Amino acid sequence: MVGVNTCDDHCCRLPTAVAAMTTPTSISAHPTLLFLFVFGSFVALCGLSLFDASSNNLQLKELPKHAVTLAKEARRDAMATPAPNPTPLLALTYNSSQELRLGRQLTVPTSIITYTHRVEVYNPALTVYNGKVFMVARHEGRNMTAMWQTCPDTSLSTSRPCPVPDLRMISFVVLCELGPDLLPRTALQHLPYTVPWDKVMETSWARELGPEDPRLFELDGGTFMVYNALPGPPVAATSPRCVRSMKIQRLFPTLLPSVELVILDRGPMERYEKNWSPLGPDPTEPSTKVLLSRYAEPHQVLSCSVTEGKCRVVAETSQTKAFDIVKTLWKIKSIHLGTNVVWLPDGRGLGLLHGLPLGQKRYLNFAYTVAPTSPWKIQAIATDPLDLPLGTVGHGFAFTSSLAWIDGKLVVGYNVNDRSASFAVVDWKALVASLRTVA
Repeated sequence: MVGVNTCDDHCCRLPTAVAAMTTPTSISAHPTLLFLFVFGSFVALCGLSLFDASSNNLQLKELPKHAVTLAKEARRDAMATPAPNPTPLLALTYNSSQELRLGRQLTVPTSIITYTHRVEVYNPALTVYNGKVFMVARHEGRNMTAMWQTCPDTSLSTSRPCPVPDLRMISFVVLCELGPDLLPRTALQHLPYTVPWDKVMETSWARELGPEDPRLFELDGGTFMVYNALPGPPVAATSPRCVRSMKIQRLFPTLLPSVELVILDRGPMERYEKNWSPLGPDPTEPSTKVLLSRYAEPHQVLSCSVTEGKCRVVAETSQTKAFDIVKTLWKIKSIHLGTNVVWLPDGRGLGLLHGLPLGQKRYLNFAYTVAPTSPWKIQAIATDPLDLPLGTVGHGFAFTSSLAWIDGKLVVGYNVNDRSASFAVVDWKALVASLRTVA
């Protein structure tokens, strides 16, 4: 491990006050994004509030004191001895890793019940924009002892009155800048999201609402993210479960409202549309459309407008035998897309899949490559899962969420037991060499 950033009473504190609603100036003209509901218990990064309520734009709040001191020292050293090369974006070496434990547990006793609450930041994705490394990740609050239909309300310190808007088990997307060690340089900031309370699904064991699992891609000089969230498009059959759909949103250079993705030529969409994987710009319209993998098997590729959200199926190929070998070998029922695809120097695309062995809560992650041109056929699949460090958690599963090139190194973003934003620098040549070519 290169380093571990964990929370303790001196680093990460959870204020119990409910955060205010705010709107970035770049989207203030869009009434559907005028409200941001954030958790009654925020994670704080080294004593800082995650969200700067006094700011209403996407300018990230810099860390104080030690960060300022380091900056002064860097300027002094630069004046004394000019650096021959620009500062690297990534200081981690091959086969090293970094772990961000930005969540923590909070126990709140009341006259009725003692609530145990967790806040986690996990499933990270990285991008390089304007010479800086940025991370987006999923931020989720969890009440682990009370039934979802009970209180507390938006503040963990109260248990009545009810009902009120309840933020437990609701995800948000957070953004921050990372340094060369892949540790945060700025406080985490929540991206705006309007909570559609009328579409909440509640059972005794789950609650589904809010954006989940962002993946990043570049298009026409900008950075976009694709994620799943409510509300979704209508489905053919009724179901007690909510529908989740895919959305695209531009992140840089300015934050724009999200656009819901709808497939125009394939009938009703799934109740749960998840795990769409960015391939890159559509070569036919590279400034306005992106290619997204919808399924791993068959490998269905969509071309989607980032401004209108209209998608069409442009390719579909199958590698059933190769997938069956992996599923049989590891006793996996189904395999799903796990990360975005990055492009290798030889032109091939590299991505990661995930599968869940039967009867186990243990994700396995498998590398694969795709052809660089239509129909973007899957060319090779790993038969052995990727081995990733489990960090301070030390047990359980690793779930991969992203791939990124930084300073010519391949960085895998993942979580351990849904409780970390972890990164590992891997040797892509060795990884590709281990894949099994398919016909």
